[in-house]
Amino acid sequence: MNDLSRITHLAVREIKNNRRLQWMMLTVLLILFFSLNKFAANSVTDLRGDTQRVINLAEQLQKTAEQPFDESQLTESMEQLNNALRPLPEAGSASTAEAHAIKQVEKIIGPLLLKKRLNLLESEELKAHTNVFWQVRIEITGQLKQSDLIELLAHFAPSQTHRRINALRYRPNASNTLSVVADFLYRRTG
Repeated sequence: MNDLSRITHLAVREIKNNRRLQWMMLTVLLILFFSLNKFAANSVTDLRGDTQRVINLAEQLQKTAEQPFDESQLTESMEQLNNALRPLPEAGSASTAEAHAIKQVEKIIGPLLLKKRLNLLESEELKAHTNVFWQVRIEITGQLKQSDLIELLAHFAPSQTHRRINALRYRPNASNTLSVVADFLYRRTG
């Protein structure tokens, strides 16, 4: 204990006698004061912003709760969704969807291609609300005459909601080589 009081007494005497040390300590204390002040101000600003966002969200929830719920609008929306899903082809399982997709490619694109090759890249289960879909991705390669390109693309028109082209590469002048990655969508039945 005696050593501690002696060290403290020496430090205080050194600070009293040394003007430079006094100014350095004052500078350090001012820097600490302003740093803590800025930290506190930033924290308060962040909390204020968070609180305002929570208040705005609560107001929006209150307005939503006060509005009457229109059951007929929900029914109408469900009917529109069912009408949009009705044209999609159906499959009982992922393997059935894969088989249907390959069969469909053979039927619509097969006659247009020479040296055709089909690769099943993947099939993925997609969930949307209560509906389950399978997306089947197939790579189609072969040779295609330039005159048949439009006919091939017509099979993937926007009216065909269950199939789309994911990637297309065609070299018409070199060897008429075609590479298409196509996605096919099937709705799960049962």
